[in-house]
Amino acid sequence: MNRALIAVVPTEPTLYDVDCAWVPGTTDRIRFTIDRTRQVRELAAQRLSSMFGRSLMDQLYLKGRARLRLSEQQLLELA
Repeated sequence: MNRALIAVVPTEPTLYDVDCAWVPGTTDRIRFTIDRTRQVRELAAQRLSSMFGRSLMDQLYLKGRARLRLSEQQLLELA
């Protein structure tokens, strides 16, 4: 009997590029755009900070924008 070996290769999770920027005229709201779908959402800065940490907030304060690479699960947590 000839048995073929099937290797189970874990697949890489699909990552989405997400652009973040301050909502104009606010200091506590962040707008993020999902590149692949062009969906735009807004969240409180405090929530994003608690989820993604200080480095994200540092980029936003210094440059006014930041880019994240998020998995589908992380995107669902933002909703």
